[in-house]
Parts: sequence; structure tokens; C-alpha cells
Amino acid sequence: MKRSGLVILASVGAAVSAQSQPARDAAHQPPAFVQVAGAMEFSGRLIVKPLQFETLAARGLKQPQIEAATRQAEATLAAYQEHWYEPLVDHHVIIIPEGQTENSLAAKLMATGLFEFAEPDWTLYPIVTCTSDTKLNSQWHHNDDRMASCDAWDIHTGTAAVTVGICDTGVQTNHPDLLLNRKEGYNAVNKVWENSGGQVGAVHPHGTMTTGCAAANGDNGLGVSGTAWNLSHRMLRVSNSSSGTANLSTLTHAALTSIQAGDKVANVSYSGVNSSSVRSTATQIKNLGGLLTWSAGNDGATLNWGDRDADDVIVVGATTRSDTKSSFSAKGRSVDLMAPGSAVYTTNTNSGYGAVDGTSFSAPLTAGLIGLVWSFNPSLTPDEVEAIIKDACDDLGAAGVDDTYGYGRINSLNSLVLAGGVQGGNTAVPFLEEFPSTTPDEVVWKTINGAEINGDAANEPSEPYALNLDGADTAESFNFLMGSAAFPTYISFFTQHQGVESGKQLAAEYLNLSGDWTALTTVTSNGADQNSFTFFQAQAPFDGYHDDFAIRFRALGADASDDWHIDDIRIGDEFTPPDDCVADFNDDGNVNTQDVLAFLNAWSAGDSSADINNDGSVNTQDVLAYLNLWNAGC
Repeated sequence: MKRSGLVILASVGAAVSAQSQPARDAAHQPPAFVQVAGAMEFSGRLIVKPLQFETLAARGLKQPQIEAATRQAEATLAAYQEHWYEPLVDHHVIIIPEGQTENSLAAKLMATGLFEFAEPDWTLYPIVTCTSDTKLNSQWHHNDDRMASCDAWDIHTGTAAVTVGICDTGVQTNHPDLLLNRKEGYNAVNKVWENSGGQVGAVHPHGTMTTGCAAANGDNGLGVSGTAWNLSHRMLRVSNSSSGTANLSTLTHAALTSIQAGDKVANVSYSGVNSSSVRSTATQIKNLGGLLTWSAGNDGATLNWGDRDADDVIVVGATTRSDTKSSFSAKGRSVDLMAPGSAVYTTNTNSGYGAVDGTSFSAPLTAGLIGLVWSFNPSLTPDEVEAIIKDACDDLGAAGVDDTYGYGRINSLNSLVLAGGVQGGNTAVPFLEEFPSTTPDEVVWKTINGAEINGDAANEPSEPYALNLDGADTAESFNFLMGSAAFPTYISFFTQHQGVESGKQLAAEYLNLSGDWTALTTVTSNGADQNSFTFFQAQAPFDGYHDDFAIRFRALGADASDDWHIDDIRIGDEFTPPDDCVADFNDDGNVNTQDVLAFLNAWSAGDSSADINNDGSVNTQDVLAYLNLWNAGC
């Protein structure tokens, strides 16, 4: 039996990552963990997670081997004094014996090949730097050109049914701007609920500040407003020290307790986000139906443990009043997004207010927005909420997602619009290719097989132009490479004509299997110039499979004065064009999130096309009107 166990352990050990080093090599490596005074300090404990069943099975171990490996991991940990065990995530917090260190014990445990990670149960500090600007009397981060909070509040301000859990240093429970919808608190150090004597009052101002960022009461005639000012908020106090220091295991325990209690999002505004146990906790929180936000850090570090979309923790960096990265904020490919974090005006202890700096405040602003979105649309999944928050960000820095700003800076209005979009809308009509346009005579250029459609080798994205045909029998043709896809059954398009005599025709043709051009349909001029586009659709005369499908348009008997214009060519399923559908804002025949983004761009620019209610003014009432139309579809 002992021999069999050795074989099993050898199998597991061979499968572990290079993180497990032989003890004789460890002395030649730099320490795996380095404490930073005042930020992340050793506590004399480790957080250890055994390899899970799924991981062992994926590495080829059979059921008896997995059971043996699990027993061996338990036996290994039993040799150490256990400080705390978190069953939801299988985190064992053990006390480091005398004569060993965080690094030596972690290396010893990982060398067995039985553990996913072994890391210090860090003593962590609140991430905050207070400013001296006590005269700040407005919250710039809510401005229309930043989070657009006021416009979002015209749509929704949150409901008490959704709770934000704040894992922090306690809260001033009688602060006049935090009285509404305060939920029973929890002391995560002593693991005691407030109604059983658990202390949740402020041992440090940090927790009162972060609570105000997320959920300070709004429209009450005093003070400030949180991102969502009608949400419930819960304090899960993680420190009993006036310094506010907390252990990593206490922070993750508080976050899990928050979600287990029914909160939809838990926020942690401490250092330590790069710890493995944080990501393990975030995954379990998402499995429970919630989300975890965590401050990126104030040390300007570059966080690169993995791609921002490959884990379940939402890591939040900080921006300034000028919409640039705060100098202190961490960045990197592990940072999801940014939120205001410099000179953020919020609640403070002694029933006061103050301006503060730090990613500590970016994170709860984001947590409050997550709560606002979930309150607006409770049917959303955690993955959908995360995607909405990211997609709704205002892009900063380099175009697209980057390693300085991630997805960009959060935007409350955009988030609610996209959250409303998830509630309704139509599924896009299947098609293989099309020419999309915002209006019938404003083409967004598209190339197929590397060649421009009209064949003039010019890129003319700003030229008002539909596919133009003039001159005797002028034709424009192009191919659609189908691969092994089923042959499409319908071709649809819009057309108009100018200067075309009555009776002249436009022919839509396809190239048949014999290599001959064959008519699909013809359009006949009535002799009068057409200022609007008319819709035509034809069914392909045969079904089956085809590798390459070519269509062309030919102006029959045309002269130099004739102009035929063709736009929005679609190939695919049968298509019914919208009948003056306002919800189809980009006029591509589909009502989807692209219309929401197009509307938001027009609305932000004050374009008259965004005056949905036709009252002569572009304002938040148009957003509400458009959302109603969008949800109804066409």
C-alpha cells in the first residue's frame, strides 16, 4: 500500500507546474514572496489550497489515485496547526512552525505536487492617500463627461433589493448620508454578525469612505451621492485595528460571506489583488451568482499574472479629473478597467466628507455601478454584468483594450443603456455578407476577398456613395467565398436611380455552376428620379452546397447620364426590412447592441437624430424614449 502511494504521488508530482522546485534548487532562486512594509507584510501564516478533483482528473489520474492524493494532501496539512479553514474554496490557513519561513514552507508544500498554491496570509493595508483639499464641494466623477451619473439616475437610481457588500474597516453607522438601506453588518475577524454582538463600527475612516463611494444616499438634501444611491449596503468589517490592517484570509472570507448573505457584489479596497486565493475566491463568488471588485493598488505596479478576461476578479485602477491614469495607479494586462480615483469626494467619519485619492475609491465606485446595473435588470448573469460594465467603458489611451486603461473608464449611463438592451431586442437575421450603412446613401465600406467592392481601388469611407452604375451595360460584380457553408437562398438589396429613362432596367445576376451569368431579378425604372431607396429581394433558383458564390449588378442599356445606386446588399436568410424602425438606429436591418452604441454616440454629440421624442432638444428623455423603442424591437 505504501509503495502504491509513492507511485501515485510521483504521478501527481510529474503533472504539477514548474512552480514546484526541488528543495536543493530553492536555495539558488530568489525568494518567491517579498514583503513590503506598510503594504503587504508577513503574518506568520500561509493560505494553502490542495489540487482539486477536476485538476487531478484532467492530468490523467484515476479515481483511486485522486482519492489517495487527496488523503495525502490532508495528511500533509494535518502536521501543521490550522488557523482557519474556508470550505467554499478549500483554503487552509496554517500557522508556520518555528524555524521555517513563508518561503521555505511554501516551497516545501509545493514540492509535494499536491497543492494548487501556497502563499502568505498577507497582512494588508487599506489603499488610500488623503488629500488636503477639504474645500472640494462637488463630485467631479459624476460629471456628464466622466461617469455620466446624473443622466444614468434619470433612468434608475437603484433599489434596496440589491446590496453592495463593503469588506473594509467598519462604517460610521449613524452617518447621516449612510442611514438609508444599511443592512446588518458582520465582523469577519471575529466571525460574528452584528445582531449577535459583532462590531462593525469604524476603527479607521477608510470603510466609511468606500461605502459612500458605492452607496451614499442621494436626493436627501445633504452631502454626496454614491454611484447608486438607493441600493442597500452592508459593512463586513475586516480589521479590529486602528491602522486598518487586515489579513488576506479575512478579506476573502468577508467577500464570500457577503455573497452568501445575498449581496450581489463584494468590494475589497486593499492591496494583495495579485494573490492566487483572491482569484480562487472570485471564481467561487461568481459561481454563487455575484461579482468581486478589488483595488488594483497604489504602487504604480504592472500587474501581469494573466489576461484580464481570464479570471473572475474585476481589478480596478484609478483615473484623474482630466481622464488620465492616476500616477499612483497600477496598470497591466491583469487590470480590467479604470474608475475615478483622484480627489474623489465622499463620506468620512465624524459625519463629515472629504476628498481622497486611491484605487480604494475606484473599486467601490465600480461596485456601486455593478449594483446599479443588477438593480435595473435583475435577470442578468454575473458574466453578462461584467461584460456590460466593460463594454460600456469610455475608451481611454490607445484605441481599444490596452494595458494602461484596460477597457477604459466606467460610464454609468452607457452601462444602464446596455443593461436595458439585454432585456429586449431582436436576434440578428443570419447572413453571410452585407454592406452595412447608417443611412441608405452613407455606405460603410467593406471589402471581400481583399478587393474593394466597386473596383476603383479607393478607400472612401466618408464619401456619400452607394454602389454606382452608369454608362452602357456597366456591371459591378463580386464574389462571396462560402467554404463548406450551405448555399444561401436569398439576395436582398435597396436601390434608387437618377437620370434613368422609363423602361430601362437594372439586372441582379448570379454566376451559375456552369459559369454563366443568370438573372435573379430586374428592377425597371419609372422614369422619375428616386430620392429614397426601394427594397428588392430574390430567392436563389437552387439549393445545395457551393464553395464560391458570385453576384453582379448590370445597368442594361444605360448611358453616361444614368445612375443606379445599390446599397445594403444581403446574402442569407429571407429578410424583412424594418418599416421606419427608429430602434434600428444604424439602419442595418437588425435591432441589436450596435444600434444602442450608435444612438449613444449621436446622443453624446447632441446630434438631432438622437431627438427621439421630437421635442427639439437632445436630453435624457430621449434616452428613455429610445430604450423603450429598442426593447420593443421592430
